[in-house]
Amino acid sequence: MGAVVAVCIASDVVLISAGAGGLGALVRAMPEVVEVARWAGVAFLLGYAALAARRRRAAGRRSRPTGPRGRLAPAAPAAPLR
Repeated sequence: MGAVVAVCIASDVVLISAGAGGLGALVRAMPEVVEVARWAGVAFLLGYAALAARRRRAAGRRSRPTGPRGRLAPAAPAAPLR
């Protein structure tokens, strides 16, 4: 198990270093890449927000009990306070 962890750590260090160095060189060569990445991130997050809103609406529709003809069932009377 320890060898697997060591290999994973070593490969992460190599890949992260290579990625960070390459991204830095790309940004120095083409500064507009930062603007493209920013708007791609905005689109990604808006897509996630839309999916979350859709799931929330779907969950809300499923959790409401309905009576005959699809109407909401009447609420149960509240217990009296003492």
